Amino acid sequence: MTIPCSGIRSGQDLEAAGIQVCAEAATGAAAVRAALAERPDLCLLDMRMPEGGGIAAAKSIRLSLPATKIVLITALPDEEGIMAAARAGADGFLAKDVNRVRLPYVLHAVADGETTYPRRLLHPVLRALQPPRPSDC
Repeated sequence: MTIPCSGIRSGQDLEAAGIQVCAEAATGAAAVRAALAERPDLCLLDMRMPEGGGIAAAKSIRLSLPATKIVLITALPDEEGIMAAARAGADGFLAKDVNRVRLPYVLHAVADGETTYPRRLLHPVLRALQPPRPSDC
């Protein structure tokens, strides 16, 4: 699996786990350019990058490279971030404090077709997407 990596500083850890980091980008625009040039299996994007950020980059990458998996990473995971990530077509959403040993396993799972979102935030998001219950009206 090859990925352009932005938002974390563990490229060496990823490579040690069999993930080839093909590019690093400091901005959303640079991440899109790197993805288009490298055509990676998976993009790991920081949500709060300058020049468009990870959400805009994810949308652009999803449109241009529909087979590429996308994982957004953020320092402050919240319900709003999960909704934005899902709307952008992200296959995953992680907190930056994700365990460095666990991260490669998560990325391999996403590359294999799984999705990953924090359980503690997913329930309120799913509830918000459900139709109102009679007691809520």
